[in-house]
Amino acid sequence: MALAGNRNHAIVIAIDDRRYRLSALERGEVALYDDQDQVVHLRRNGIGLRGLNILLEIEGVLRLHGDRVEIHGETYVQTDVHGKGDRETWISGTNYQVDTYTTGAAVNSDEHGLDQPHIPSEHPEGP
Repeated sequence: MALAGNRNHAIVIAIDDRRYRLSALERGEVALYDDQDQVVHLRRNGIGLRGLNILLEIEGVLRLHGDRVEIHGETYVQTDVHGKGDRETWISGTNYQVDTYTTGAAVNSDEHGLDQPHIPSEHPEGP
């Protein structure tokens, strides 16, 4: 807040709800959080993101690089390359279903309403 409209003498008024406060931060760590358990956490050993849904929209290249890269999906994992994609869905035990689509192609028997890149997901937790 700029006192008397003077931006050279700004002050900060902190408002907090202790019910949602993160208590396990190490000295020097920083976090943004809300009442829905969504967190951006700058940790000593990396960056942590936790949320209901996380969407990264990148104009250029999104590159994942590391000694180890892991992608986990408890219900399904879906990929898309320029309108051609597939989804592997866990059914039960060791049973999986693989569905495919090609944008603009005739619907085939393997297509089960997959989210094509221009269509937002209707089921972020699974099919």
